Amino acid sequence: MGDLKQRVMDYSIKHWHEQFTGISGLDVAERLNVSHEIVLRAFDELEREGKGFTRRDVTLYHLSMSFDGPKLGEAKPVVTHIFFPAQEVLAESFYSSTLCRSNIPEYKARLHKGDSQVRRVYFSSEVLTRYLEHIEIFEVEDSVTGGYICSKQEDQDSTNFPLLQFGKRYLSDGTVVVTAILWDLSELPEKEQAYWRSYELEDPCFATQDTDFTIYYRRSFEAEFLDDNDPLQNVLTEIGKINGLLESDGLFAAKNNPYLSYPYVNTYKAFSDSCSELYKLVGPDSLQERTLRDLLTAYFNYQQQNFSHPETGRPLGKMDLFKRLCVNLGCGKLPPIIERIREHRISADHCVISPKRENKDYLAEFRILLQELYEGLCEFRTRVERRMEITDE
Repeated sequence: MGDLKQRVMDYSIKHWHEQFTGISGLDVAERLNVSHEIVLRAFDELEREGKGFTRRDVTLYHLSMSFDGPKLGEAKPVVTHIFFPAQEVLAESFYSSTLCRSNIPEYKARLHKGDSQVRRVYFSSEVLTRYLEHIEIFEVEDSVTGGYICSKQEDQDSTNFPLLQFGKRYLSDGTVVVTAILWDLSELPEKEQAYWRSYELEDPCFATQDTDFTIYYRRSFEAEFLDDNDPLQNVLTEIGKINGLLESDGLFAAKNNPYLSYPYVNTYKAFSDSCSELYKLVGPDSLQERTLRDLLTAYFNYQQQNFSHPETGRPLGKMDLFKRLCVNLGCGKLPPIIERIREHRISADHCVISPKRENKDYLAEFRILLQELYEGLCEFRTRVERRMEITDE
């Protein structure tokens, strides 16, 4: 039994280095050409010796195929055990073999040394910076619960970046960090793995209540269909609804902004940068003057003289037209929200801002601002719809 037990151990280790998973008693029995029962007893002894652990009574289905005909035999259930070599055993195997001298990247090496494929690794949120700042190379989806990164390059050059899904989680001090599973990290190119390693957090202390992370976890690991109620996406959706409601080119020329994201560092600089990108969607550069004039003319009997300043005779700007439209519609709360976004934008573009971190939660503040903008846009759309109904009547 001693020689067989060692052979079982050696093959289990070999299988782990190839697949990074445990191995079933059926596979070992077939490989070593011994009975299934003997292999299961070897698993038990290895577990007692602390060389691994066994997941017992797993039902697998064995398929048989006859070479006399094209059909497969009926799948038969077989109860077996799955054996996982101990992490200490795998680490010793790694360092005593040529693997440790093969320049294996950081996260792939961790798999070889026994870490789970689905182990979550945590990083400072600044790790997203290079991807968000280079959207000509990377496609990034970023929401309050997480997102993904992948390369836009179709060739296999150094910029190629496989799909990496990530989540977000609050620390006990209110900081938001990024998490990804070890398997996805191990698939990154070597330089990318080194980059992520430089932002890794060793012993993060998590918040006790974190709704966003719960949604991410249940959706990613428990296959639940959950809406994260992302306020940024809600704003974009509402802009699309308003444009779809109006004829011609709609109200907003900018329907999306690939540079718009949540603040990825908890500083006022990052917050104001996000506001600057948000303002490009709802500020005067995006507003359609023709649409504003048409709405004021059709629903509030504006004449040509109403589109000029009474004192100077100069034409009203797009923001002035928008404010007058909102007041007439009875949704005067929307322009002040856009004005607040503009003020933060001015700070981002024209002021020297201290890079120091503060105790203030700027991610939460940006979410609140987005929610207020979303509610204001919803009210605006509802009032326009109502005005259309009245006119049709």
